Amino acid sequence: MPQIEVDLLTDQGNNAVIRLPGRTYPGIVVQGDTLSILLDNLQEVKALIITAQSKDAIEALNDVIEDLLDIQIRYDKACEVRS
Repeated sequence: MPQIEVDLLTDQGNNAVIRLPGRTYPGIVVQGDTLSILLDNLQEVKALIITAQSKDAIEALNDVIEDLLDIQIRYDKACEVRS
């Protein structure tokens, strides 16, 4: 597997914003366990919707949205610094 150099735009953590060579926009590296948790939470939302537990489904969905918004905020801040 070839090795390449990337620009790390944030500190490391459960996710990091990086810029790959030749790409205009940065990307986000998400740890595998974080991705797995997000997917598990979305599957829980789906199960709650199927069983008509809408209040719990909305709460679980809001948790996933909050996690994704945190990643997007980190991404946006990294892009602002690089501008």
